Amino acid sequence: MGKTEAIESHIETPLYLDLLLENNGGSNKWEQIIALNRFNETYDLGYQDGYSAKSKADQFYLKHNLEFALSNVEKYVKHLHSSYSIEFLGMFVKICSLEEFSALIVVSPSDYFSEKMDKVYEELYTYLEAINDQDKKLDIVFTLDGDTINEDKLTANGFILQYTKKGTRET
Repeated sequence: MGKTEAIESHIETPLYLDLLLENNGGSNKWEQIIALNRFNETYDLGYQDGYSAKSKADQFYLKHNLEFALSNVEKYVKHLHSSYSIEFLGMFVKICSLEEFSALIVVSPSDYFSEKMDKVYEELYTYLEAINDQDKKLDIVFTLDGDTINEDKLTANGFILQYTKKGTRET
């Protein structure tokens, strides 16, 4: 819907727009000011309707893409356990944009420094290339468990979703 249609849909009669656009010699300045004021009010209403519609669309888009990211990270964590016996100790998820997400998977130091992690990273790049597209992108990285993980700093960095080993989600 164009601006004119949005404005006209909020005006009882489109005569106010006509009065505004035409410099009719029969109308006085007060009528033009009133018409201009009504035009501004209806423009604002149309703008608010458009903004509300965009917000709803963005919320739907974010929810859909977040579900994509979480389900793919969960699948990959299950794959790590079944294929490589890598124990999942925790995970943090960051929403970078409506389309982009980052997951930080916490593993034990013994798994993190093992040779199987080389294979995991090689496989991970192939997996991410297969699931990512122009509408959504997921990035997965690993870190080792220990005293160096500061959850407050991770939260400040945008990792607002946290998974525990049991799979329960926390915010």
